[in-house]
Amino acid sequence: LILQEEYDVNHQHLDKILNELADYKNIKVQLNGNINPVTIDEYEKTVLAIDDMTSKIKKYNLSPLEQIMYAYDLTRERIYNEESSEESFTVSRDLSSVLFSDKIVCVGYAVIFEKILSNLGIKNMMCSFRWDDVEIGHRRNIVYVKDDKYNIDGVYYFDPTWDSKKDVDNMD
Repeated sequence: LILQEEYDVNHQHLDKILNELADYKNIKVQLNGNINPVTIDEYEKTVLAIDDMTSKIKKYNLSPLEQIMYAYDLTRERIYNEESSEESFTVSRDLSSVLFSDKIVCVGYAVIFEKILSNLGIKNMMCSFRWDDVEIGHRRNIVYVKDDKYNIDGVYYFDPTWDSKKDVDNMD
């Protein structure tokens, strides 16, 4: 059984599901950030993983821009690694998959960054570029940055994929 409503990666939606349906192991939910539905247990693990990253940032008294940069660093720490030809393309793109595996491409980076920032209360969204009505095929994030400490007020592009680790030998 798959619930048709799309659920956000936060405790408000998760707690509702846990309170009402935690005893049922045959239910899957559609998670905002995934193409494939996940079990309730996978949903909970996903929320807790994003919570863990968010709490690392919240424990410091950081300005909004500093929070964004910390989230950016946490996201780009992962090593870029495409799925094999035998694997589903969602392995490197679905939030729940990329959080718990070693596969990640631009969509995976963008969705992790989006969810961390959203849980910090920072307005952002994923986007793709088009050139002459053709989608380029690369996901990035646009973020509204309002930070009085650095006198910043505007919308900016961030691309954690470009700054990610490319392989184990190149840990910079």
